[in-house]
Amino acid sequence: MIGQFPGVAEANVYGVKLPNHEGRAGCAALQITPEARQNFDYAGLARFVRSKLPRYAVPVFLRVVDTSSHIHNHKQNKVPLRDEGVDPALLGTKVPDGKSNKFLWIAPGEQEYSSFGKEEWERIVSGSARL
Repeated sequence: MIGQFPGVAEANVYGVKLPNHEGRAGCAALQITPEARQNFDYAGLARFVRSKLPRYAVPVFLRVVDTSSHIHNHKQNKVPLRDEGVDPALLGTKVPDGKSNKFLWIAPGEQEYSSFGKEEWERIVSGSARL
C-alpha cells in the first residue's frame, strides 16, 4: 500500500524492537525513485498512510534506502533491516550499503515524519519519548 504513493519505488515494512517498549514498532524501508528523491513529500506520505491504514498499522519509522535487498527467491529481505532496528549507531552493520541510509519518524504527538537521529534515539532509550 505504501508503494502506491507517488515517488515510492519499493517499500519493505517490518517491526523493530525499542528499549522501554513492549512489542515492535512499525518501520518501512523506502526506496524512492531518483526523480522524486530531491523533493519527496514526506508530509504527504504521512497523510496518505493515515488515510489508508488503521492507526496501529501506520509505520512510526521510515528508513530511506538507496537500494532494496532481496533474497534468492526475489522476496524482500527484512532480516538485516530488523536486526539493525532504528539505532543510528547500527546503520550499515547488517545491511550492505546501509551506512548512508537515513531515518525519519513520527514523533510522539506529531502528525508528520521528521528527521530521526542520535538525539531522538537517546530520547527513546532514556524513556523520555514514549510511542
